[in-house]
Amino acid sequence: MRGMRSLLALALCVAAVACADELVLTNGDRLTGMLESIVSGKVTFLSDLLGKVTVEVNNVQTFSTDAPAEIHLRDGRVIRGVISASGAGWIAVHTPGATPERVAIEDIASLNPPPKPKPRWKGDVSAGMTFVRSDADTENVNISLTLDRAGEKDRITFHSVYLYGRQRDPATGTNITTQATWYATGEYKYLLPNRFFVYAHSRAEQDRIRSLDMRLIAGLGGGYRWVQRPGFSLFTEAGLSWLREEFSGSPGNESVAGQFAYNVSVELGDRMQLVHKLSVYPNLQDIGDYFLTTELDVRTTLTSSLFLNLKLVFDFDSTPAPGARKDSIKYLLGVGLRF
Repeated sequence: MRGMRSLLALALCVAAVACADELVLTNGDRLTGMLESIVSGKVTFLSDLLGKVTVEVNNVQTFSTDAPAEIHLRDGRVIRGVISASGAGWIAVHTPGATPERVAIEDIASLNPPPKPKPRWKGDVSAGMTFVRSDADTENVNISLTLDRAGEKDRITFHSVYLYGRQRDPATGTNITTQATWYATGEYKYLLPNRFFVYAHSRAEQDRIRSLDMRLIAGLGGGYRWVQRPGFSLFTEAGLSWLREEFSGSPGNESVAGQFAYNVSVELGDRMQLVHKLSVYPNLQDIGDYFLTTELDVRTTLTSSLFLNLKLVFDFDSTPAPGARKDSIKYLLGVGLRF
């Protein structure tokens, strides 16, 4: 009877070991227990002897699991299945009814990652005002609003600017409008594997000083994220757009245009950020007819929610309204609030 009990205890121990996950390190050490996750290049493993252990993924030779795991690959694919060791630097993923898929450990972006928080809207608003009471009273106001929602696979961005200025003529006492313009842009991006994305873009603009009653742009295209890391990002876009312009006192015009754009964001230390973006829309029937807009935004953090920003906006329209200049430069200085 005592012998039967010993054999049963031994069998239970062998079954427990056989059912445990196993982590094999590059130095030959083996840990048994439960593989919890691989996130940000670190493997979290609950060892039977050592408790919770964190290991750099570069120090892992291979591993296996007793239960199905969720593997996110760097190319964007997600595989679910039981994992077995498959040689140094490799694993095999077993899914029901399919041939096991051999996966390189270096191609794993994460394993059993924690659920990501639901995307929420973020944004900021900034405003600047100048009032002068002297021989010629002047008033200038600028307001800027940005809304952004970044999901796991897509991103929505909305941006708008409003400027108004007027000056009193000391000779006549009448107010002369010196600035009356606004513009708003919206863009939807859907992220694809290997840093590519597709987008839908729109822009609406009015500038009464330049006799621009309305400029409307709507376009589709694709882009590539050349660099995407903390503190620095760079992406480019290319596509097709429909562009319509309406000027005071002259007939409007519309055309099919290309769209070429880039956006670069750089963090300069802990408190300063620089963002530069440029878009150009050439008329596909007349390459000499184009509209270009570029924006440089330098932002300095004051507190966790307040910032100071200086913005330079430059527009160039090769075919403006009769009598209007082709170029326009706007300087905006304001204090902003993040929310």
